[in-house]
Amino acid sequence: MRIRLVLVAVLAVALALGMAQVQGDRPVRGGLFRNTNTEAPASLDPAAIFDTASSFVQNAIYEGLYAFNPHTSALELRAAADFPTVSADNLVYTIPIRSGVFFHDDPAFSGGVGREVVCADAKYSLERILDADVIAIANVSPEFLFGAPYIIAGANEFNAGEADEISGIQCLDDHTLQITLTEPFAPFLNVLATNTSNLVPHEALEAYGLDGFQLHPVGTGPFYMESFVDGQEYVMKRFDRYWRTDEFGTQLPYLDGYRVDIVQDDFVAFLRFDLGEFDRTEPPNELYTELLTPRGADGRRRLQGRYAQDYILVDNPALDLRWFYFTQDDDIREEGQPTGERFTKFLTNQRLVRLALNYAVDRQGIVDSVLNGNGAPATSWINPVMPGFSVDEVGVAFTYDPERARQLLAEAGFPNGEGLPTFSFMTNDSGPNIDIATAVQAQFAEVGINMEITATPTFREFLRIRRGNNPPDIFRAGWSYDYPDPQNLYTNFYGPFIPNGDDGRYRNERFDELYRQALRTPRAEDRIPIYQEMNRIMNEDPPGLLLITSEEFRMNQPWVRNFPINGQTQIEDLATVWFADGGNH
Repeated sequence: MRIRLVLVAVLAVALALGMAQVQGDRPVRGGLFRNTNTEAPASLDPAAIFDTASSFVQNAIYEGLYAFNPHTSALELRAAADFPTVSADNLVYTIPIRSGVFFHDDPAFSGGVGREVVCADAKYSLERILDADVIAIANVSPEFLFGAPYIIAGANEFNAGEADEISGIQCLDDHTLQITLTEPFAPFLNVLATNTSNLVPHEALEAYGLDGFQLHPVGTGPFYMESFVDGQEYVMKRFDRYWRTDEFGTQLPYLDGYRVDIVQDDFVAFLRFDLGEFDRTEPPNELYTELLTPRGADGRRRLQGRYAQDYILVDNPALDLRWFYFTQDDDIREEGQPTGERFTKFLTNQRLVRLALNYAVDRQGIVDSVLNGNGAPATSWINPVMPGFSVDEVGVAFTYDPERARQLLAEAGFPNGEGLPTFSFMTNDSGPNIDIATAVQAQFAEVGINMEITATPTFREFLRIRRGNNPPDIFRAGWSYDYPDPQNLYTNFYGPFIPNGDDGRYRNERFDELYRQALRTPRAEDRIPIYQEMNRIMNEDPPGLLLITSEEFRMNQPWVRNFPINGQTQIEDLATVWFADGGNH
């Protein structure tokens, strides 16, 4: 049967907000788009990327078989010429590969000219995601994408070094890819649209090696990497042989180039934006009350004062969740993990204490005082704009109830916190992370719970420590959905993904059973009650401190066109962004 995948997207209102930037006038070419981010990319290799910061650069350089529309989150075609034909048992996907898609020019190719993409490139790119050598240096856990054990036929043997290829990924000819699964995997087509599945050429990996590829990214996207200073700036230029055109037949991209500057202080980044140095920024938390109006009857905030005249605000409810992981014992440390040592964490068998920690926190107070109204208290482990969310069905997970927290501590044998250890907490030093942790620390203290805060300067170091031999008792976590399905977030709590995925080492047999059941359930509406039961389990046996969901705000210069913000913050289509003045500002 021919699948025309229709995602249940982020809500009709999200579509309206995402499209609200500017419509109507015909695109023109020209200009260098100057972007900024507070974090440097963790990697420039798609197979090693699983962080939002990396997507700011990767979205310009790479594309895969499919992509998500930045306005609606619906699947779109890229190197695939059509959506797949899927067998009746939902195991075999046959995907036509588009002609006329080229890799960027690079010395790795004969004559320095990028060649046309063929099926073998899709096979190569997917296989290397599961290559043990790539996984060893990656920031991504492929289990998030392909299950555990991997659901592509032959993938586990390939990962173990017992086979030279993945038997379930085959090219029927140069323009027909066939992927065979071992069992139905409901989000599989979404997986093929994630950044990690983007196409790379074997010539570049062979020429530069796994580490050298970081310095020579080569893709099929609208821009190629011209130069960069790692951790500081990344400069990309238009790829003149990019395959897409717009409705008028104009070749994309419209822009001459794209640059990302890393400015760790978001307040400084805003000041530079206000001076005209950047074309886009995110309002810093400390300026929200100056920049934005209170929420109106429609629930939205708008620019005020001179900012309303000078800039364009785009906003969208975020498909994300912020929480603090509670580290629990990793009873089974697999061979090949950092060490075979055991660690003992206090919160492992302390369900009542974990509940108490959740009731001790005033989430609305954090939203109001720390985030200046940006976001909302998380009432569920399912994002509120996600299919399957219903307060009536899943209930409000945790209210602010310090008396209930004290009662739970007493039931657990720690009246007023007596006998509890001082919990270690870690975050990376970015945005409001330390301020949020400090607010939680103060609220914990009110019920007798002590917590010490440490911060790492980079996300890379933060990730290394929290997945290492002796992680802190509690640590910051945040998740921007890769695709609009609750399963994508729930991977963070699925026991077989310990420790590089389920970083808190959470184990709940019933939760894991339901997770597997959801993957085998093809119809999205049939997965909803499964996800709701999983949510109720986490309310009773919390893997962490449930905190907030966000609202995404972006300020664009007035000449910027067609650059919406998506609830999945890593989704951008830079090929279709343009400047109304052609870059003459």
